[in-house]
Amino acid sequence: MLSKPSEIENLQANSAVDIFSQVVSYISNAKEARKNKDIKCIEYAEKAVNLAMENNLVFQAAEAKFEIANYYLNALKDFEAALHHALEALALLGSEEQSFLKANLFKFIGICYHWRGNFTNAISNYFQAITVLEGVELSSKEELLLAGSLHYNIILIYQHLAFDEEKFHHLQKAIEFYGKADFKDGLAKCFSLYADYHSEVKNLPQRRKELFEKALALFKETGNKIGELSCICPLGLVYCELGDAEFGFSLLNQGLKEMEATGVSGYAAAAHNYFARAYRYLKDYEKALEHYILVEELLLTANRDVELHDLYFEMAGTLAEAGDYKSAYGYRLKYSKVKDEWMNFDKATAIHNATMEFAIKRQEIEADFQQQKREQVGETVHKLKLLNEELKQIAYVASHDLREPLRMISSYTKLLAKQYTEPENNKVQEYTTVIQESTQRMVEMIQHMIALSKADAQVTLQPVDLNNLLAEVKSMLAIIIAHNNAEVLYGKLPVIKSNRTLLSQILQNLIVNAIKYNNSNRPTVEIVYFKHNNKHWFEVHDNGIGIPEEKREKIFFIFSRLHQEEVSGTGIGLAVCKKAVELLNGKIWAADSRLGGACIKFSIPVETELNFSLKNT
Repeated sequence: MLSKPSEIENLQANSAVDIFSQVVSYISNAKEARKNKDIKCIEYAEKAVNLAMENNLVFQAAEAKFEIANYYLNALKDFEAALHHALEALALLGSEEQSFLKANLFKFIGICYHWRGNFTNAISNYFQAITVLEGVELSSKEELLLAGSLHYNIILIYQHLAFDEEKFHHLQKAIEFYGKADFKDGLAKCFSLYADYHSEVKNLPQRRKELFEKALALFKETGNKIGELSCICPLGLVYCELGDAEFGFSLLNQGLKEMEATGVSGYAAAAHNYFARAYRYLKDYEKALEHYILVEELLLTANRDVELHDLYFEMAGTLAEAGDYKSAYGYRLKYSKVKDEWMNFDKATAIHNATMEFAIKRQEIEADFQQQKREQVGETVHKLKLLNEELKQIAYVASHDLREPLRMISSYTKLLAKQYTEPENNKVQEYTTVIQESTQRMVEMIQHMIALSKADAQVTLQPVDLNNLLAEVKSMLAIIIAHNNAEVLYGKLPVIKSNRTLLSQILQNLIVNAIKYNNSNRPTVEIVYFKHNNKHWFEVHDNGIGIPEEKREKIFFIFSRLHQEEVSGTGIGLAVCKKAVELLNGKIWAADSRLGGACIKFSIPVETELNFSLKNT
């Protein structure tokens, strides 16, 4: 009989150790079974979950649930079940400080959405994983590989959208993390994607050849046979573009043969796609279309419908180049239908999830605020920023979806214009010109809206040479300036400490407005700078139509436009200026100009303490 308290405590401690060891043993057995694709993985993992939950071992319960999710994904390819168990594992963790497991779960959930074609939710979860890792010093190879794979997965999705440098930085981050981890397979995949994705490299076959050869060498070094095969067909296409079609097609044939031997429809589809691109480049449109049709069949077999919109877009372009505008139109319609289907599903799911998350997170934030008050403000802000990022992803998809029909309208209008070039069709030419101009205005409005939504992004202060900055701005606006016979004047300017991107955006918009709202034969824009009372002062004068005093505040509101009948525009440019100036803790207003038109003035503090989203370098 045990009578001493110390003996009872020792017995309880030993019992707890035994339980913990048993849970760990179950998880270890589950991992081993999962690697062998053995159904016993689920049996072991469920035993671990039950025992862990009975004894308040939350982390181990989440880890065991994750094993079940992994089994469903990797052994059974059951994305729904895998997603269900991963979400349960994440819920078990709650606010537990287990960054590595939590980041892995977000990545896993992102992969499940990714493979189902739900790109918005995929990217949202990848970003959440990145956010979790931001507070951790990444030192182990495992951690570096996780960070690299997150950025790589994001760029895999972004490659389906229009290229821009902001997205491209994810590929650079993936290369950085894979380099630190000395993960050659990852670096090779990044180099291949770089060659196919970067807009400048796409038009430089020699540079693409170097990147694919670099990737091929790394795949050979690591013994990654599939990786090696993935480089052969791209190199074949590049050699065709460089003028060596004979060698190019020998590589394409080799790559196709070996890809087909794998038995994976997706690999064969990729090989046929490179064949089609090579024939299209050589203007053998009939053979190009034969391969594109095979790509379509293989993608449908592999249930990779999400890639069909890219294929139909390429097929429509090939048919248009071949002069078969009727068939091109048919594939354009197919492209539009497939694009709409997955984009609508993607957005509907994302909006539903974001709404649910918003309601839950708002309750959590309010509860935290009531319970912990001032000491929890930092955490609350972090949660709001995370939520804001999720909503921005939805906004991005929506803006992209707006641009897509405009691109189609523009393409079809060009096809119409090509068909009706005879003098008796002057009216058709006139109407198509009006449609093109209206489409361009809509594109500009969307671009301005995206710029407005991004204006609160994190930026830095650095020395800015105002002379160089204005020279760059003039160069970017050279066509507008020349077309309107305008002149942009300024004297010798200093170097100041500010944000180059924001200043460039402000000055571009102000100069464009000064030229646009101007009836003079020689529109004149004069930029004046001076320093006074520890502030930088800027004035942009013009000899245009001016701004009535009663409307000077209104012009800085979004979609607010004066002279709508006389001058086209979006009404967003000055709203972007106002937001950018306010981020620099400055003020902007309108006045009369000594040149007879309007003068937009703004001031920003010298060596300012910037708003919440800015930081000093």
